[in-house]
Amino acid sequence: MNSDSTTARIEALVTRLGGAPICDACVTLRLALKPGSKADAALRGLAGRGGFERRRGTCALCDTETAVSVHGAG
Repeated sequence: MNSDSTTARIEALVTRLGGAPICDACVTLRLALKPGSKADAALRGLAGRGGFERRRGTCALCDTETAVSVHGAG
Protein backbone atom coordinates (compact mmCIF):
# COMPACT_ATOMS: atom_id res chain seq x y z
CA MET A 1 0.00 0.00 0.00
CA ASN A 2 1.48 3.38 -0.94
CA SER A 3 1.65 6.36 1.41
CA ASP A 4 -1.03 8.32 -0.51
CA SER A 5 -3.46 5.44 -0.04
CA THR A 6 -2.57 5.14 3.64
CA THR A 7 -3.06 8.87 4.17
CA ALA A 8 -6.41 8.81 2.37
CA ARG A 9 -7.64 5.90 4.50
CA ILE A 10 -6.53 7.60 7.72
CA GLU A 11 -8.10 10.90 6.66
CA ALA A 12 -11.40 9.13 5.91
CA LEU A 13 -11.41 7.33 9.28
CA VAL A 14 -10.67 10.44 11.33
CA THR A 15 -13.28 12.42 9.37
CA ARG A 16 -15.96 9.73 9.88
CA LEU A 17 -15.55 10.10 13.64
CA GLY A 18 -17.09 13.58 13.36
CA GLY A 19 -14.87 15.39 15.85
CA ALA A 20 -14.26 12.47 18.21
CA PRO A 21 -10.54 12.10 18.97
CA ILE A 22 -8.69 8.93 17.95
CA CYS A 23 -5.22 7.80 19.01
CA ASP A 24 -2.53 6.42 16.74
CA ALA A 25 -2.91 2.90 18.14
CA CYS A 26 -6.64 2.82 17.32
CA VAL A 27 -6.02 4.19 13.81
CA THR A 28 -3.42 1.49 13.25
CA LEU A 29 -5.70 -1.24 14.62
CA ARG A 30 -8.86 -0.13 12.79
CA LEU A 31 -7.10 0.12 9.44
CA ALA A 32 -4.90 -2.97 9.94
CA LEU A 33 -1.68 -0.99 9.42
CA LYS A 34 1.76 -1.96 10.63
CA PRO A 35 2.55 -0.10 13.88
CA GLY A 36 4.95 2.78 13.39
CA SER A 37 4.65 2.54 9.64
CA LYS A 38 3.39 5.27 7.39
CA ALA A 39 0.53 5.88 9.81
CA ASP A 40 2.62 8.01 12.19
CA ALA A 41 3.87 10.30 9.44
CA ALA A 42 0.42 10.51 7.85
CA LEU A 43 -1.25 11.50 11.14
CA ARG A 44 1.37 14.18 11.84
CA GLY A 45 1.05 15.39 8.25
CA LEU A 46 -2.71 15.88 8.55
CA ALA A 47 -2.37 18.21 11.54
CA GLY A 48 -3.20 21.78 10.65
CA ARG A 49 -4.69 20.87 7.26
CA GLY A 50 -8.33 21.03 6.32
CA GLY A 51 -9.77 20.99 9.83
CA PHE A 52 -7.46 18.29 11.24
CA GLU A 53 -5.82 18.75 14.64
CA ARG A 54 -3.30 16.79 16.65
CA ARG A 55 -3.35 17.30 20.40
CA ARG A 56 -3.16 15.58 23.76
CA GLY A 57 -6.51 14.11 24.72
CA THR A 58 -8.51 10.99 25.44
CA CYS A 59 -9.19 8.59 22.59
CA ALA A 60 -12.93 8.10 22.04
CA LEU A 61 -12.40 4.44 21.15
CA CYS A 62 -10.03 3.09 23.82
CA ASP A 63 -10.30 5.80 26.52
CA THR A 64 -6.50 6.23 26.70
CA GLU A 65 -5.02 9.67 27.32
CA THR A 66 -2.37 10.25 24.65
CA ALA A 67 -1.76 12.14 21.40
CA VAL A 68 -4.97 12.09 19.37
CA SER A 69 -6.09 13.23 15.95
CA VAL A 70 -9.38 15.07 15.44
CA HIS A 71 -11.26 16.46 12.46
CA GLY A 72 -13.74 19.33 12.66
CA ALA A 73 -13.78 19.57 16.43
CA GLY A 74 -15.62 22.59 17.73
